[in-house]
Amino acid sequence: MRSSVGGARHDGDIESDPIDELDIPAIDALVAGLIETRRAIASLQAFETTLMSAAADVVAARISARPALAEKDLPWREVAAEIGAALHMNDRTVEGRLGEAALVVGRFPATHAAWAAGEIDQSRVRVIVDAGGTLTDEDSRAEYEARVLAHAAQLTPGRLKPLCRRIAATLDPESVTRRHKRARRTRAVRTVDLDDGMSRLVLEGPATLIHAVFDRITQMARTVQATGRGGRGRSGVQADDGGRTGGGPRAADEQVGQPRPAAGNERVDQDRDEGPLVAADERVDERTLDQHLHRMLRIRDEHCRFPGCRQPTWRGDPDHTRDAARGGPTRLDNLEHLRRRHHVLKHRTRWTVRQLPGGVLEWTSPTGHTYEDHPSPQVRFACTDPPPF
Repeated sequence: MRSSVGGARHDGDIESDPIDELDIPAIDALVAGLIETRRAIASLQAFETTLMSAAADVVAARISARPALAEKDLPWREVAAEIGAALHMNDRTVEGRLGEAALVVGRFPATHAAWAAGEIDQSRVRVIVDAGGTLTDEDSRAEYEARVLAHAAQLTPGRLKPLCRRIAATLDPESVTRRHKRARRTRAVRTVDLDDGMSRLVLEGPATLIHAVFDRITQMARTVQATGRGGRGRSGVQADDGGRTGGGPRAADEQVGQPRPAAGNERVDQDRDEGPLVAADERVDERTLDQHLHRMLRIRDEHCRFPGCRQPTWRGDPDHTRDAARGGPTRLDNLEHLRRRHHVLKHRTRWTVRQLPGGVLEWTSPTGHTYEDHPSPQVRFACTDPPPF
């Protein structure tokens, strides 16, 4: 029987307390195993970063050996696509990883060494590199690493972040201003498609402006709620008012489905940063493409047909698998959708592709590896009625 007075527990309660029935040695062994596993994972992640950095060095050496190379980003794309296809990763993601790896290994060697030893994990490495990225002097970075690494293993990433910022600001007071200027250059607006016919609008910009936008939407939501026209929580009204402020449809609830581009020439070019356009004779003119054929192609492909890419067809263009200039016919079995990035990759690098039966694309990388990209299922069944039994 548990006996207590005023909520206090007596010694006689120990045997009946469930927590004391735990197998303490077993829990201790599990915790020790988890610690060693995390160290091993960290060490392997650091080694992967070493390999990524080595790949970046290969590309940099190739570009240096060809100073007259006009499109210096193509070697990066070519190698990123090779690694991405092999690891089933988006090649844009891989391209970013190559740059991050070169930064960690080349400019933060002590941090990389601690990572390889399993003393810190990937999340802490990112915090350290992000805060110290604006330190341009090598001696300052070395001192920054020494001071930060003395505490990194004992702090969570959340607690480590402000410490790193303070130390970086102490070593280089102007780094705060440079960080803000760098961040302003990366301001952007993007959309993220969600499930159930929903999407997320993400706006990144100076904090004062973002908070001003949020405050304005909040004021609009309060006004709507005060009149009794809200019909939902404040967050839902804020979302509706935000959409109307941005020019969205008032009857948003009635429009369910995947987003579509604006009509005619009003389509926003999502690939402005994806390099040079391909030559006119390497593209399929959508205006002259048979309407029925174009529709069948969009239905079959649904998205860019380079391995791992999920950009919708309206963000790319139809392309001849075998170039029209080399006798390739304009038929469904010789067409595929490619976003501009992968359109350029196909025509400007050593990547090649051929189309197999059923719309399957077989891509061959510069190293000779092949990767198949299968079209999405064209028919999807949904049971709307219960079985007749």
